[in-house]
Amino acid sequence: MPVRSLETQAPGAVTVMTLAIFLLCVVLVAALSGRFSGGEWYQLMQQPGWRPPALAMAAAWSLYYLSMALTAWLVWERRHRRAVRALSIWLLLLALNVLWAWFFFGLHRVGWSLAVLGLWLAATLAASWLLRPVQTDAARLLLLAGLWLLFVLALNFSQWTLNGGGLASALQLP
Repeated sequence: MPVRSLETQAPGAVTVMTLAIFLLCVVLVAALSGRFSGGEWYQLMQQPGWRPPALAMAAAWSLYYLSMALTAWLVWERRHRRAVRALSIWLLLLALNVLWAWFFFGLHRVGWSLAVLGLWLAATLAASWLLRPVQTDAARLLLLAGLWLLFVLALNFSQWTLNGGGLASALQLP
């Protein structure tokens, strides 16, 4: 059976393949981020009473990653002249995701992870704004992702303050 190039395949097959590639990208990012497990450290942290159960958090993160894959795919399929720049920003968002997981779960630096998360949220909202002329639905998906990151930011801030973080502890001398 001869191998066909992407150009000679049916347009629907290319579309499905492109979506599969973006899904693979976010699965790899999720797997890499998941390597930084909080383990016992996270289990021993004081948590706010409003923290969702682990299963709900896993479902929400799965939806986040799905929305990120769909965002990239919608931008790619639009074939807009700004698509490459938009996808560069998308890659930055994925990198910030891994960086946040590394600071929070890997290094147990909740304060530093808050700074990364703030940057990640700001970059997500900026990317949504920049995507509006390229692909409106992708911009809306990023707004939803931004809402999720805002929730994660509030949760992380609460965890930080409940576990001795905050300005008061930073100003105390040994």
